[in-house]
Amino acid sequence: MIYQIKWKKNGTPIAGGHGSGSDLNQLRQPQGLFVDNDNTIYIVDYQNHRIVQWKSADTEKNEVRRWTEGEDANSNGTIVAGGNDAGNNLNQLNSPSSIFVDENYSVYISDHKNHRIMKWRKGAQTGMIVAGGSGQICVGDCANHRVVCWNEGSSEGTIVAGGIGPGESSDKLSSPTGISFDIKGNIYVSDHNNHRVQKFATDNNQ
Repeated sequence: MIYQIKWKKNGTPIAGGHGSGSDLNQLRQPQGLFVDNDNTIYIVDYQNHRIVQWKSADTEKNEVRRWTEGEDANSNGTIVAGGNDAGNNLNQLNSPSSIFVDENYSVYISDHKNHRIMKWRKGAQTGMIVAGGSGQICVGDCANHRVVCWNEGSSEGTIVAGGIGPGESSDKLSSPTGISFDIKGNIYVSDHNNHRVQKFATDNNQ
């Protein structure tokens, strides 16, 4: 039997909703978000240069904060990364765009204007620039029109899709943004300027 999910027509603000601003109960042009298995919500607050784990009284910018289920939009966030103004030090972020949270609650951050991927372990005061980690990290390298993957311990990445200039042919990308994988390892790429989603199959699936 197939069940069809229906959603209520009206949404409920759970973070922000108090106008554009940098207070801890506000957001400014939020972009990506991540919901973990505990229904904790991590929010990319792009124009405030922070990501939010909703709970703290700190008012500085360039943060990672968290909101926990059961709190309302009037509550504040908890800083879990950044919060030390825009910059490129290991305790700073500059216009973060996307995040991922692993099973150990480490936060991986696409630190957009610093052209790097940062990892903050739970409770850490500073992050680390990562190339690899537990398994493999893959990044949509927007300005270079490619997807690059790093294996654990590698100092350089490997181009796995695109990387031959922008274009519309099937072997090219144009400003890729989001990426994801299925259980067979195939890569799905949000090919931004080509207005399409591309699938790059693993060799044994082609």
